[in-house]
Amino acid sequence: MILALSKKEIQSALVSTEKFFKSTRNRHGHYELDPLIEFKNFLFIIESISFHSIRQLFTHLPEENDVLSTINLPDFFNILSHPDPSLNDVDIVFFSTVVYSPMLAGYFQTIRPSDLQDIAVRLAIGMIRETYDLTKTNVIDQVYWFIM
Repeated sequence: MILALSKKEIQSALVSTEKFFKSTRNRHGHYELDPLIEFKNFLFIIESISFHSIRQLFTHLPEENDVLSTINLPDFFNILSHPDPSLNDVDIVFFSTVVYSPMLAGYFQTIRPSDLQDIAVRLAIGMIRETYDLTKTNVIDQVYWFIM
């Protein structure tokens, strides 16, 4: 299938993001997209470059987009700047932020919900990338605990 882009679409979607990934061109100088990449996922990833936080990948992802292929595209283009967290990093953010306050006579959270959402998205992306060894029982148990 050949898809024609307007000059404005090319400038906004491809040319303006050229510094983030190498674009391929055919012998006529036209940009080409690998046929295995769905165009709607590609456009979403181009849009995601302007996101201010990683959680926006999931909050803005259209329902009709395939999550796995969309999340794999930033790796393909080498534009995902957030490293996968270690399970210890996730544990610290998820659980070390709740402290007891004698003055308030109760527990309170010392981290912003946005930070929790970001680490949760980074964990999900790490799972998609198969960063964690899910053949080990202790890793499975810890990931299950995080999800629950």
